[in-house]
Amino acid sequence: MDEIKWLLAFRYADMRRAGDAYRVCRDLVFDLDIDASAYRIQLNTVPHVVVIGDGELLPSLRQMVERACVYGVEAELPEDIVSALFERRTVGKIPGAFWERRSQ
Repeated sequence: MDEIKWLLAFRYADMRRAGDAYRVCRDLVFDLDIDASAYRIQLNTVPHVVVIGDGELLPSLRQMVERACVYGVEAELPEDIVSALFERRTVGKIPGAFWERRSQ
């Protein structure tokens, strides 16, 4: 049986706006204690914010992420990037591995 996974990606004109959106998305993941991860990446020098998770993507969470990413444009990511992000997320969930939240 395949696991349900979801991904929301947004591209930005600059790193500042991408960084602002990333911080809000990262805080959503931690504050809501959801099974998801937030990333800020660059593809061909274009900043992106990506939020990925396991299980059903609830409409309320989608709306919160979309609000956080309001200055971005929804984007499609190449399949190899999607695979790499989900692989990184899987490694981070291995018992004994710990990814710390960066706080300000």
